[in-house]
Amino acid sequence: MATVEANRPSGDNAINTLLETTLGQIHGASSNAELEAALTAFAQGTVPFNRLRRRVARTGAINGLEDVKVKGAAALVDAALATYAQTNGAHNNAGQPAAFADPEPWGDPVDGAGLLNTFQAFFCRFLILPTGAADVLASFALMTHAVDAFDTAPYIVLESPTPECGKTRGLEILALLTARPWFTLMPSTAVLFRVLEEYHPTMLLDECQAVRGHGEAAENVRDLLLAGYKRGAKVPRCVGDQHEVRFFDVFGPKVFALIGELPGTLASRCIRIGMQRRRPEESVESLLPGVEDEAIILARKARRWAVDHRETLRQTTTPFPGFLRDRLAEIWGPLL
Repeated sequence: MATVEANRPSGDNAINTLLETTLGQIHGASSNAELEAALTAFAQGTVPFNRLRRRVARTGAINGLEDVKVKGAAALVDAALATYAQTNGAHNNAGQPAAFADPEPWGDPVDGAGLLNTFQAFFCRFLILPTGAADVLASFALMTHAVDAFDTAPYIVLESPTPECGKTRGLEILALLTARPWFTLMPSTAVLFRVLEEYHPTMLLDECQAVRGHGEAAENVRDLLLAGYKRGAKVPRCVGDQHEVRFFDVFGPKVFALIGELPGTLASRCIRIGMQRRRPEESVESLLPGVEDEAIILARKARRWAVDHRETLRQTTTPFPGFLRDRLAEIWGPLL
């Protein structure tokens, strides 16, 4: 019977060892108790990892469980990580406060064209993308550091017909380069709207195919898509025991990753990038720990460029190609 072997991140023995020792014997017929114990051990094992390693380990665990036909792999892995963090924090009054600080600007002036080229090359090191997509993602990442200069915020949707097409890896790379990244998986209503209102992060939402269904999570994401690309947009929600109606500011750049497609009215608000599984002859680099140090430098340079050019960006009129009109022109405007 197959066990969790495939799609482990290469080049990091600590992550490979953790996946093998905790999830290596799990298969599609494992009992709930076996699965719970293995996932708990996996979550505990990620504690010494930094942010990047933890995300790489998460991806490896999800891909491995999906390979051996464990249903709902992503939700199970994220629940294990969240549950362990809550349980561990309950005993030591710990837990991590929300932190969305901007990076310290680079010390010297930065050439924007050169920085965009570097961003584009960075994406191509770790992802196989359709033609032009690396340029879009590079422009988006730089734009997030200057979003205060614009009245609209681009949305990007990474969509694929099947799992394992690089959507999550794309979000991981964006989380290294964008301003105030918030990489999350369908948070609760209270968390979602309060974080957006208070911190105005770059929202990176994984596994959001639930938007096509019913329920609170789907409604939340649909409201974000419908309203949040325009500055000043607010979404009403009832809060507190008295169900007081409050309006939350949800403006900001967002990236959504899902299997399948968004409904038409929502997709019209997004720049769509179709992802496909990597062919056997195609190769990409692994997200090793040193990559985060590279990305910090790039993010600092992006911050410096944005600070130096904010007023110019505010006063610039964008020439649009003729096929971009109305809402599409608004979405593409900051990137152009």
